[in-house]
Amino acid sequence: MQSDLYRVSARPFIATLFLVFLSLCFRTVRAEKTEYDLKSVFSELKNYIEEIGPSGRPSAVFFNDTHYKNVCRRILNKLTRLPLSSYEQLTHEVRLAFWINLHNLYVIKVISDHYPVKSNRYISAPLKKLFDLPELEIFNKRRTINQIRNEILKKEFKDPRIPFCLYMGAKDGPQVHFFSLENQSYDLGEAVHVYVRDNCMINSKRKFIILTQLIEWWLEEWTAAPLPKQYFDPKIMTTNRAPGEKIILSFLNKYIQYDTPNYILLTDPKIKIRFKRFNWSVGG
Repeated sequence: MQSDLYRVSARPFIATLFLVFLSLCFRTVRAEKTEYDLKSVFSELKNYIEEIGPSGRPSAVFFNDTHYKNVCRRILNKLTRLPLSSYEQLTHEVRLAFWINLHNLYVIKVISDHYPVKSNRYISAPLKKLFDLPELEIFNKRRTINQIRNEILKKEFKDPRIPFCLYMGAKDGPQVHFFSLENQSYDLGEAVHVYVRDNCMINSKRKFIILTQLIEWWLEEWTAAPLPKQYFDPKIMTTNRAPGEKIILSFLNKYIQYDTPNYILLTDPKIKIRFKRFNWSVGG
């Protein structure tokens, strides 16, 4: 009789242990899934960006499409839910890929939310700057696009190729780039090459090169925090040019390729540099 009572009274205890065991198993599965979450989100983001098309520039149809808006919000929400503890375990290179992808997707979202806009620097009557809208919360802090660009990407990573990877929505800005978990250095170099190819106008006969103001702004940053030595071209840096011109041509000569229209060697001392006014209008 006592044995039967023991069995009956033990059943709730055994059931409780079983439930605790299931709970621990479930948490373990969830923890294992979290480790791979960033990889799956990056895969989803890559598919989304490929929908933009080969130009890498969202069209008016893309910005206005409800489906693409919802997909953008969903992926952005997943990226911002990355735990800080998981982020801190990422390599320097993967962190860079994370912030560039987050920045570019964030810009697409902000433009989509306020589309159409004549210029993506200003949105509505109060003339609020688009890049200063505090709409994104990550790691328990609300951040603007400018804060991500200047406080994180510029200060923490200090790579002169980064500005050519950051989508701005503008016709004269870089296109949307996706950064993988594996090939950040190649992705950075390819982004610079694509921007130079599409935005450098070269007159080989009259020996001048026309650049966008993005490169002029970039120069202002990298004359203050000197350009890393690997971007110096000895043939250019030893000429009698102005220091700023040396830096620009030395950097560009590393990435300008023979498929650039009217390609000429930037080591030619007769080449002159001109800048065209930056076109801020939203371009597809």
